[in-house]
Amino acid sequence: LMAFTVDHGLRAESADEAARVAAQMKERGIAHCLLRWEGDKPAARIQERARQARYDLLLDACRDNGLNYLATGHHAQDQMETFWMRLAHGSGLDGLCAMAPARDVGGVTHIRPLLSFEKEDLRAYCVAQKMDWVEDPGNANDKFLRVRLRGFEDLLAQEGMTPQRLSLTLAKLQQAKDALDWMAARAEKETMTTHDAGYVTLAPGAYAAFPADIRLRVLQGALKRFDPVGYATPHAQLEHKIVTEGADFSGQTLSGVDIFPHTGAVIFAREYAAVSAPEVCGNGAVWDGRWRVFAPTGVTLRALGEDGVH
Repeated sequence: LMAFTVDHGLRAESADEAARVAAQMKERGIAHCLLRWEGDKPAARIQERARQARYDLLLDACRDNGLNYLATGHHAQDQMETFWMRLAHGSGLDGLCAMAPARDVGGVTHIRPLLSFEKEDLRAYCVAQKMDWVEDPGNANDKFLRVRLRGFEDLLAQEGMTPQRLSLTLAKLQQAKDALDWMAARAEKETMTTHDAGYVTLAPGAYAAFPADIRLRVLQGALKRFDPVGYATPHAQLEHKIVTEGADFSGQTLSGVDIFPHTGAVIFAREYAAVSAPEVCGNGAVWDGRWRVFAPTGVTLRALGEDGVH
C-alpha cells in the first residue's frame, strides 16, 4: 500500500496540508509520496484542468512504482453531483452512467471503492479512527457549477431523490449501456479488422447496416485504439460521412488518427505527427502512451514515419 498526495500549488495552504497527510501516513506505517503540479497554472477551467493534471500525476506515479491499482475516495454525493453536471451539459447514456467503480486507464485499474458510502459516513469513520482531514475551500465557492448544484440536491432530497435512490437509476442506466456495448462488440467483429502493422480497417457497407448508436460505439472503439488518454468521444459528423459516402469517403484526421479510404475500406491509423516518443528502446518502456514494450535488450521500436507501411 502506498499513498499519494497531489499538491496543485493553487493555494498557499496546500503545502502544509500535504505535510499533514504525510504525517498521518507515517504514524500508520504507510509509504507516502508527494506529487506536485509544476509549471504555469490555467486562468480558466481550473477545476477541469487540475483534475486532469491530478490523474496524470497519480497514474504516472502508479506506473513508476509498479502499482496496478489506483484507489480514490469518491463517495455517493460525488456520484450524484457528477450525474447532474453531465445532465446539465447534455451528456448521453454513457455520460449519465456517471463514475464507474473500476476502469482501466493505460494499464492501471482505477477503483472507487467508496461510491456506496455517503460523505457523512466517511467523516464519522475518520472521527472514530482519530484521523484529521482538510476541507477544500473550493467546495464552498459557488462560482463552480458543482457547488451551485448542491443546493439543488438538497431540494431533491426533500422530495425523496436521495443518493441511494439515484444509485438505483444509475444501475439501470448501466444495464442499458452494457447491452449496447455488447451489441457494439459484435458489430466490431463484423465490420472491423486489426492488422499486424497496427492499423484498423472498417467495412463501410457492413458498418452502415447497424443502428446509429451502435455505429457511434464502433467508431469510438476504433478511435480509442489510437488515443492514449482513452476518452475519445463519439463523433456524429464522422459517423454520418462514413455512412453516406461509403467507399467514396473522402477521409479526415481526428483525435490523432488518420482516417482515409483504401480499396473499398476505411482505414484508421495513428497520425504520425501525433505520436509521442516516436522511438523507444528497453524492456518495459511505453511507446506512444499505448503499448508497453517487451523485447530483447538492444531492440528499438520506432514509428514507421510519414510513408507508413505498404
